[in-house]
Amino acid sequence: MHTLHSRPNAATEPLKLRFPPLPQTLLEAVQLMDLPGGPDVDQVVKMVERDPMVVSRLLSVVNSAYYGLSRRIEDVRRAVVALGPVSVTGIVMSMNLLEMQTALTPTTALPFLNLIQHSIATAYLARHLVQEDPALQNAADLRDRASGAFTAGLLHDFGKVVLLYSFPEETAALYQPGPDDPPPTPEAERERLGINHLDAWMLLAERIHASDVLTSVVGLHHACPLYAIEDDLVRYLAAVVAAANAGARAMGYALVETDTVEPADAAAWEALVELSGYPGPEAMQEAMQEAREGLEGYAASLL
Repeated sequence: MHTLHSRPNAATEPLKLRFPPLPQTLLEAVQLMDLPGGPDVDQVVKMVERDPMVVSRLLSVVNSAYYGLSRRIEDVRRAVVALGPVSVTGIVMSMNLLEMQTALTPTTALPFLNLIQHSIATAYLARHLVQEDPALQNAADLRDRASGAFTAGLLHDFGKVVLLYSFPEETAALYQPGPDDPPPTPEAERERLGINHLDAWMLLAERIHASDVLTSVVGLHHACPLYAIEDDLVRYLAAVVAAANAGARAMGYALVETDTVEPADAAAWEALVELSGYPGPEAMQEAMQEAREGLEGYAASLL
């Protein structure tokens, strides 16, 4: 049975891998989303108000056309109350990921932006899949699962940011393949770089003290078969993230422009059907398509 993804060779860690500087607000937002029941209004207000740049950007996003609020909001607390602490924390996480571009080289600009767009789309779709799951409509932990799905979806490829920071030239080339080149799979990453993004995430998760559930979901969203994962919550959220990951790529939110729907994507959709209340892959894909317009507006408000 799977629990956590296997770690890379310990001798490789200090010699090759470098970790980008992580915004303190990003780390705090991840910790808040990891709390049982999620963050409350006061916690989110305090987090946001400690960073003037986040305050400015958050108010800009809140007042964007996507949210369509009847009156302009100029106060952090009002913004958190209007959108909800979980939604605002998700926005803050996404904004901080975008800000990390300043730590990377110009070579990595395009793959990094594609990666963040894909991550935002995956997070949005993952949360939507949980919220629309017929089996969870009256579940006491619906909000926790939706928050967990969003966080894991947003961070599911964070190991790739570490790889872009550690090996900018090699990783940028890997993530911008020619039409005849193979896709940048975890196997291709390991062959080219000596480590893949799942292993990089596992090392980073230790440094940022990510919860066991978040660490496992991100580390195992490529696991096959997903139903072999031991923990029920991890198995469900890993299936959600895998399905949302495939859905985001199918909608054009892809790291690699030549990405197409692969057999593994169909397997991810089938796995989620087995673990959820969706009657079949078509119903689940229909739920994601219904979220497409909202996703486009959400991504545009952040990017």
